[in-house]
Amino acid sequence: MTLRRPLVAVLPLLALLVLAACGGGGNSGSGSGSTSPSASATASPSGQVVKVHISLKRGAPAEPVALEAGDTLEVTLESDASTGFRWIVSEAPDATVLRLSGQQVLAPPPVPGTPTEQTLRFDAVAAGSTDVKFAYARVAANAKPEQVATLKVKVS
Repeated sequence: MTLRRPLVAVLPLLALLVLAACGGGGNSGSGSGSTSPSASATASPSGQVVKVHISLKRGAPAEPVALEAGDTLEVTLESDASTGFRWIVSEAPDATVLRLSGQQVLAPPPVPGTPTEQTLRFDAVAAGSTDVKFAYARVAANAKPEQVATLKVKVS
């Protein structure tokens, strides 16, 4: 599918992607530090789906993800479900701005250690700014998260 937008509307996304590509490094999955400011995001016109990928190595983008009211934010989180770890929303966004509308957790792969992905969908409700905080931890235990990520979102 080809999305066409005026060049001016695409420039902030290009800047975000360049910054994300330069971020590099980050947590390797051990310890309890925050993720580094690097990930990928795809923008679209109002009423469309904006995709963000958060990996265990690169983390979440440092710059806010720009949405318009009516857009859907699709966050894909890299995980390793075979080890009992998965991402959870540790601090929900302001529901007047962004609302969780669905989630898909893929079954663990047959080979332990094989990466899997979780996908969470959020609806942009109204103008405002909010954060979504994620924690990567074992679900069965009340253990301290191994990794955390904060995704900043601005809805216009």
